[in-house]
Amino acid sequence: MLVPGESLLVWGSAPGLYFYSGRAPATGFLYISPLQKYSGQEANLARFCREAEKATAEAVVIDGRPRTDRPAACLRAVLEARYVPAPELAGGAAVGELWLKKDGALARRLEGAER
Repeated sequence: MLVPGESLLVWGSAPGLYFYSGRAPATGFLYISPLQKYSGQEANLARFCREAEKATAEAVVIDGRPRTDRPAACLRAVLEARYVPAPELAGGAAVGELWLKKDGALARRLEGAER
């Protein structure tokens, strides 16, 4: 789905998505544990929010597994401003949400594949 040069942002504890997609995280965080209930949580969350607001990720994945905290308010604001929920993908048994950058290259590719 993603081509070289495009990035991904994952909210959750699924760093394998970066590995298997061959893409680097759009923020300095591979997973959300440093943003939750740990020493330094506030500073880490503030850094995540700054980086998420500047990120140019083509796609954002929200891990929907029960043990994953809901996305930070700053991430929801970024999603609402710059992303759209992805159309349901073929065989979509995924748990969570996939958001695509509004008018982004990935969104255009997927739109063309649906036709």
